[in-house]
Amino acid sequence: MLTALLSALLLAALAAIAYLLGQNRALRRRLALLSPLLPITPAPAVSPQPSPSSSSPTDQPPTDSAAVFEALNRRVNDERLFLDPNFGREGLCAVSGLQKERIGELIRLYGGGGNVQTYLNRKRVAYAVTLMLQHPNYSMEAIAAECGIGNLSTFYRVFKQAYGASPNEYRKKLA
Repeated sequence: MLTALLSALLLAALAAIAYLLGQNRALRRRLALLSPLLPITPAPAVSPQPSPSSSSPTDQPPTDSAAVFEALNRRVNDERLFLDPNFGREGLCAVSGLQKERIGELIRLYGGGGNVQTYLNRKRVAYAVTLMLQHPNYSMEAIAAECGIGNLSTFYRVFKQAYGASPNEYRKKLA
C-alpha cells in the first residue's frame, strides 16, 4: 500500500517536472546544468561498499572531493559564470547544490588556495589576459568590465596580485 502511494507520488512529481521542462526553457537549462553535480536519489547516511554488479562510476555523480571540485570548476569555466560580477559563493552553492562551507573547503584544497572571491578573481584576470590578446585596442576599463570586475582599482590590484605586473605593463610585454 505504501509503495503504491509512493510510486504514484513519484509519477506525479515526474509528470510535473516533465510539464515544467516543456514549458520553461530557463528551468530546463538550470536542471541540465545541475544534473551532473546533483545526485538523482539522496545519498544514504552510511554509504555501503560498491558491489561488483553496481552501475558504472560514470552513471553517478562524483563523490570524492577532487572530482566534485573538478566538475564545479569545469562548469564555472564552460559557462563562464565568473564573468558575472554578482556571481560569488551563493552562485556556486546554487549551481552545485553544495553548502557554502563545503565550497570554501574545496576551493582551499583544489582551487589554488584562498577564498571564493580569490578563486573567481583569478579566473577573471586570466580571462582579461585573453581579452588583451584578442582585442589589443580595448581600454582597461572595458576589459575590467568585460571580465566581471566593475571597479578599475580592484581590477588593477587583483591583476597585479596574480601576474606581478599592472595590466598595462603586462599588455606591453604581450606586444
